[in-house]
Amino acid sequence: MYNVLNDKLEKMEKFIDDYFNGSALRSTPTTLNDLRERFKHKFTSTQAEQSDEFFFLFKQFREETANTKGWSDSRKEMMLRLENKVRAFKPDIKFSDLSTATMDAFKVYLSKTMYNDALEKHLLYLKQFITWAKMKRYEIHEDYFLYNPVLRKAQKKVKYLELNEVDTIYNLDLSDREGLERARDIFIFQCYTGLRDSDVRALTHKRIYQNADGLYVGSEKYTRFAFKSIP
Repeated sequence: MYNVLNDKLEKMEKFIDDYFNGSALRSTPTTLNDLRERFKHKFTSTQAEQSDEFFFLFKQFREETANTKGWSDSRKEMMLRLENKVRAFKPDIKFSDLSTATMDAFKVYLSKTMYNDALEKHLLYLKQFITWAKMKRYEIHEDYFLYNPVLRKAQKKVKYLELNEVDTIYNLDLSDREGLERARDIFIFQCYTGLRDSDVRALTHKRIYQNADGLYVGSEKYTRFAFKSIP
């Protein structure tokens, strides 16, 4: 019994020594929280969880980088979605699996649910994580950083409304649907002023004034429109 206990204590002591020695060799900072998380992962997790090094580190990357880089909530959610997509693609993935063939298969997997613009962003964010892991001296498949897929940019056709189409929308009776009526009014307002969504959201009555000609015009950057009257 004592032999078993001593053996376990020696392994724990060696694990802590290796943590500090490895951090010194890699010139990476050591923190009590990082050591605690690694210790917990090593000695209190199940065998299946212990083999889950890739996702253990992905979680660390998300939490650490979110704090140091000041990620927005949307960025945090996207990184979590990316982690879940990788997990769904290959639940037992390892850094040594990241060959060109694996990355091509992952690209095909993502392409089933997203367009190339979003796919490219997901691959970029994954690369940020893999680069972070490499900086911490984790062994990555030698092919990974040679992987550079060519993704076609979506050809977006711009369709303009004819004046009669704008008039049709303007005259559409939406009096029984207040939300749609307000959305329509904002859209028509944008058609005639050229204001972007962000400009409209920032526009208030304080930023509209009546000039010497009796026209109501937008102040500051909202000078692109003028009306004879406003409601």
